[in-house]
Amino acid sequence: NKKQNKMKRQNKVFLNIGLNNNDKNIEQIVSSLKQNNLFVKAGYKTKSSYKGINENTLVMFINTSLKLSKIIQVIENLCLVCNQESIATRINKNEFIIYNPTFIGEEIKFNSKYFKTV
Repeated sequence: NKKQNKMKRQNKVFLNIGLNNNDKNIEQIVSSLKQNNLFVKAGYKTKSSYKGINENTLVMFINTSLKLSKIIQVIENLCLVCNQESIATRINKNEFIIYNPTFIGEEIKFNSKYFKTV
């Protein structure tokens, strides 16, 4: 009875995290993700603009074997930790605006025109 070597699924995750109202520095954000098994492989800080407001934005690429629902849960929690209304996220080919669980208001649609990747 041969054991098959199952390859772990790898989900490619891209995050765009606004830094204007963010209480955390980049190291703290990376560390928080790492504690939740989301390992940042690449990233950079850039300026982005949304609705005419310029904001420093952290763009990150993560590789993880976590399943989709768990990734979303971790990012919702990251919204809380970082004091963000939402974090624009691409997981494989799926695009999301993942909201802080306490967010009340009108949710916006994902717009790839504004989304940055590594």
